[in-house]
Order: sequence, then C-alpha cells, then structure tokens
Amino acid sequence: MKQWIKGLGWILVALILLALTILAMQNPVPVVLDVFVWKYSVPLFLLVLASFVAGVIVALGVLLPRHIRLFWRVRNLTREPRQGDPADHKSHFKPIEPDPGKGQNADRGDPR
Repeated sequence: MKQWIKGLGWILVALILLALTILAMQNPVPVVLDVFVWKYSVPLFLLVLASFVAGVIVALGVLLPRHIRLFWRVRNLTREPRQGDPADHKSHFKPIEPDPGKGQNADRGDPR
C-alpha cells in the first residue's frame, strides 16, 4: 500500500513540474544577464531552470557521499560472514563457562 502512495506522490510532483514548465515556456520574458563584461539576453525560464539544475547538482554532490558511506556500512553489517572470515567471532572466542564451585552471589561477598 505504501509503495502505491509513494508512486502517486511522484506522479503528482511530475504533473506539477510539467504544468510549471508549460507556464514558463508560454511566458518567455527576456532577461539581461551580466556576467563580468559579457551581456546575454536569456529567457527567464531558462535562467530559472539552469539555477534549479545547478542547485540539484550541488545538493547531490553534498548528500551523495554520505548516502554511499551509509549504504556500505549497512551492507557490511548485514552480510553473512564467510567461512574463516575474521568477522566470524565464533571461531576465535569461546564462551565463558561458570565455575561450578561458586554461586551467583560469590562475587559480591554476600554471606549467603
């Protein structure tokens, strides 16, 4: 059920972006863009679209390395250890067995 709702959300976002793109293309207001000594006359929707794409690229550049790092950490923590793998602690450690001569309270010094 959640997959269906998530898919519906993406369709809604795509329709809103499509409507905004059509609106922007029907209103091609020229804007003068001054870059140092150059002057460009660019439609406003292209300028807004280019700044949006630049923002997405910057956000991906900032967020993607962390997501990749977390993905590898989760993958390494959830994978099954192989035979003889150092991550397989069962082959290196033995469980501590209790001393049969002492009770539960022997370490605390209780007189019981």
